Amino acid sequence: MFTVLRGDPPAIIGRSVQSWELRENSYRITSVMETVGLAALLRPTRMESESRGRIVASGLAPESFVSRRPGKEGAERVDRVEFDWTSSVARFSSGASAPLPAGAQDLLSFNFQLGWLSKTGEMAIATVKKLGRYRLELVGEELLETPVGLLRTLHFRAPGETTTEVWLAADRHLLPVKIRHIDKKAESFDQLVEEIRIP
Repeated sequence: MFTVLRGDPPAIIGRSVQSWELRENSYRITSVMETVGLAALLRPTRMESESRGRIVASGLAPESFVSRRPGKEGAERVDRVEFDWTSSVARFSSGASAPLPAGAQDLLSFNFQLGWLSKTGEMAIATVKKLGRYRLELVGEELLETPVGLLRTLHFRAPGETTTEVWLAADRHLLPVKIRHIDKKAESFDQLVEEIRIP
C-alpha cells in the first residue's frame, strides 16, 4: 500500500494498492489508486491498471496491460496494450502498433522488472499510447525514511520528456517502496510505501 503525494512540499492526494501474484510460469500485477481528502472532494478519481504475462529467464514478459480511468461524462475509459512476442509487435487499443524489442515492459511491470534485474541500461516501456526507449540510471544506494521504517534502497532513474524514479528495498525482495513521476510541467507525483505484506 502506498501514500500518493503531489508537489513540493508534498501534499497527500490519494492511496494506491499494488498487488503482486506469482504462479509457476506467470505473473499478475494490479494497481488501484483513489484520491482521498480534499483531492477526493474536488476531483474524485479511481484509476486501475493490470499487467499480466509470463515469467521467463530474463524476468517478466508482459502479455497485456490494461488501464481503466474516468473518461468523459462519467464513462469509464479503458486502454489496452497487447504484447505479441511471436510477431514482435506491441498493439494498442487505439489501433496503433510498434515493433516490440526483447525485454520490453509496461508501466506497471517496469517497477518490478527493475528488482528482478537490478541493472542499468536501456529498456523499452509501453504506455497506453506508445512504446518508448528509456535509459536506466542507477543513482545509488540510499537510506529512505518510510512509514514502515528506515529502508536501505537502490535508487533508479529513467529520465526523458517525463522522468520516472524508483527506489527498491534491498532487504524486502527488491520491491518498489517509492515511485516518483515527474511530468512535462516538472510537477512531481510520489508513491511512498505505507505497508508491505508478503505471504
